[in-house]
Amino acid sequence: MSWGVIADLATRAARETYGTSVTYTPGTGAPVTLRAVFDALYEVVQLLDGVPVTTQRPVLDVRLADLGTVTPAIGHTLAIGTDGYEVTDVQLDGRGSAKLFLVTT
Repeated sequence: MSWGVIADLATRAARETYGTSVTYTPGTGAPVTLRAVFDALYEVVQLLDGVPVTTQRPVLDVRLADLGTVTPAIGHTLAIGTDGYEVTDVQLDGRGSAKLFLVTT
């Protein structure tokens, strides 16, 4: 079994155990409903002039295949329950998943 298959199985287990239902709406096309791992207070560390600055942002960890033909992009929106978010950054992990950095809408 390849590393990619093992990683996909592990992330699938995490989504099924800790995931939440998400309605992802691309800029054009129909919304997609999927399960993904949401972290409302994901910590991001950045260096500004050599000084580490920590901020907390909402992040959604998605399996790209769960989005079907949709490619995640900045400006797309999603809903988790009654809360709305907009994608501000997409970071691909090279193994078929991505972290979507969000802001509340």
